[in-house]
Amino acid sequence: MSLGMRGADAAARTRLLALLVLLASASAQVGLQRVLDAGLQLKPAEHMRVPSLAVALAQGFMRRRAAADIQWIRATSYAGDARFNRDGHRALPALLRLVVTLDPSMSTAYYLGGVLLASHPGTADAATELWRLGEARFRDRWVFPMMIGACALFDRGEEACR
Repeated sequence: MSLGMRGADAAARTRLLALLVLLASASAQVGLQRVLDAGLQLKPAEHMRVPSLAVALAQGFMRRRAAADIQWIRATSYAGDARFNRDGHRALPALLRLVVTLDPSMSTAYYLGGVLLASHPGTADAATELWRLGEARFRDRWVFPMMIGACALFDRGEEACR
């Protein structure tokens, strides 16, 4: 067998291995989706678990923005579901922090995530923290300091704004 044939065999093996890895990851994603779909049937207290960064990335096929979009959809769905008002939306601040960790350029997550948090009792500090992260990331946006001030005014009164 000539040296050229060995190189061709090695290239073919590499392509086959890449195809097998791709198929395995697609199968894993399908299995993960089945687990997530089954999770929708769980009781409200068990439903919203914030995934680790590694799991979130796997759900987004290792693409940070796709993973952030998936977690953003989960966060907005969770915040709008009346069944989860009983648990005080405890998972929401952590889920929103995961979204902005995955995609720091998603300004909507900082702004609207803070609005979602501020609209639930007892989460004003978490909303302010998220807006402060947005203010640090987007220094030219006036909306973040305004929201921080408004939250301080409505949550803690005039003295907190001075």
